[in-house]
Amino acid sequence: MEIPVLRWIFQAVPECLAAAALALVLASRSLETRSVFLIGLPQAVAAYLVRLLPLTFGVHTIVLIVVMAALLNVLLEIKLSRSLLVALVVLIILVAVEMVFISLMTYITGITFQEASRVIILSIVYGWPHTVFLFLLALVIYRWQISRHLKKGVIKT
Repeated sequence: MEIPVLRWIFQAVPECLAAAALALVLASRSLETRSVFLIGLPQAVAAYLVRLLPLTFGVHTIVLIVVMAALLNVLLEIKLSRSLLVALVVLIILVAVEMVFISLMTYITGITFQEASRVIILSIVYGWPHTVFLFLLALVIYRWQISRHLKKGVIKT
């Protein structure tokens, strides 16, 4: 199930960057732009390439979990077991949030996701709310982690 290039650029790449940001904070790493791009962009390329393969439904998801775990492991030197757990948790959050926001978009617009996915611009618009939410969730978790460390005296101001 190939992704049209415009949809990949404007929806899949930002979604992968948001997933990378969430993965970083869940792995208790600093939310640095460089790290988000180091994980998110290869993940987006992998998502595009894996979707070109004739795989059974759902297999691409497993492959992309392994890809994210490998990126976390190799690029950020996070233990493989922790990387796999973080990648799985990110996927679960992504799917849950995507379901909520797609249902919300369907309710607000009256256009089902299946109808919206036939028009590239609508499919991009349907993908943006959950992507923005993932970025905000990563930011909130990161701020919470910083404030927790400040209270414990781990980080000095």
